[in-house]
Amino acid sequence: MKNSIAVELVERFSKPGELVVDPFAGAGTIPFEAASRGRRVLAADISPYARILSKAKLAAPRSLGAALSLAERALAEAGCFAKPDLREVPPWVRRFYHPDTLREVLNFASIRRRPGNQFLMACLHGILHHQRPGFLSYPSSHLVPYLRDRKISAPSQIKHRVSPARSRK
Repeated sequence: MKNSIAVELVERFSKPGELVVDPFAGAGTIPFEAASRGRRVLAADISPYARILSKAKLAAPRSLGAALSLAERALAEAGCFAKPDLREVPPWVRRFYHPDTLREVLNFASIRRRPGNQFLMACLHGILHHQRPGFLSYPSSHLVPYLRDRKISAPSQIKHRVSPARSRK
């Protein structure tokens, strides 16, 4: 849902201080706009991914500097972990990532799963898998879990994308 639609709904059907309930919150647009306009919010969704996005929007760091600091600390901590055994990762998942990228993602994921790190979790989910440069997986469909074989080079020809924290070492 576009933010402008959510703003219109919140403004039209509630007043500051009132409770806005969104039982199908999805990406959290209505809860975010309601909270931003002084409403109390109760949001739910069956999708774990949707809950992560909603929590991240409602508990985001107060500034860009705070967000960058949080990410830098998490990346530094993840860099100190032992390399995970990729044999424990399902083969179909391994096909989407360079082995070094997948190890970094798994280490970072262990940090972002901690309570209070929904913002980091949402950020990681946002860059894990898509079709554009800058995403961490090999280009593939966002609708179906398969690798495209006609539109990209073979996965063995795609280089590992080094995280910003590792590139400075």
